[in-house]
Amino acid sequence: LSSATACKLGDDLFVGSQATDREQKLQRRQEKKRRALSKAEEADYQLACALQEQEDSASMKADSQWEKRLMQESNEGRAVLAVQEIIALVKRAKDQYVSTNQFEVDSVTIDDMVFFAKNMLDLQDEFVRNNVNGFIDIGFHYTMNSNLANIRNHGLMTKFERKQGCVQVASKGAVFGDGIYTAN
Repeated sequence: LSSATACKLGDDLFVGSQATDREQKLQRRQEKKRRALSKAEEADYQLACALQEQEDSASMKADSQWEKRLMQESNEGRAVLAVQEIIALVKRAKDQYVSTNQFEVDSVTIDDMVFFAKNMLDLQDEFVRNNVNGFIDIGFHYTMNSNLANIRNHGLMTKFERKQGCVQVASKGAVFGDGIYTAN
């Protein structure tokens, strides 16, 4: 190598290292800007999330009230609302009496409860349309756990109806005669 070539190579190396330094400084500045922007973006994102949560919460309240009003317009909707209230009532009763073992409720599926409540409301509407003087309400039927499967399969039946349908259950006495006893 000639000394001119070596100087040229040295100059290139020097220029190359200066370019690399400048590029690194530029990259560092860009990285700082990105981090600053990232912090600002993160703050913006957090604010957007908080605002979205507030909006969702407000819309859920409004939507649930609107939905409840809509549900009141049909027997299916009223049946669902009634079942929701019954479930809440049973939960409160269980919470209150579970520690004393005084409260035992066997569950029925929600679909069965809604089906029953809708049919009850439809029948009540039919009574009104036909000017039948009657009111349908929910009553509680207390029974032994061993009877629940038959009740689910056949419904509540009088002793006479059970005999006609060949439904076998252990029957306790009927103090007030043959019938279905309920409480409200």
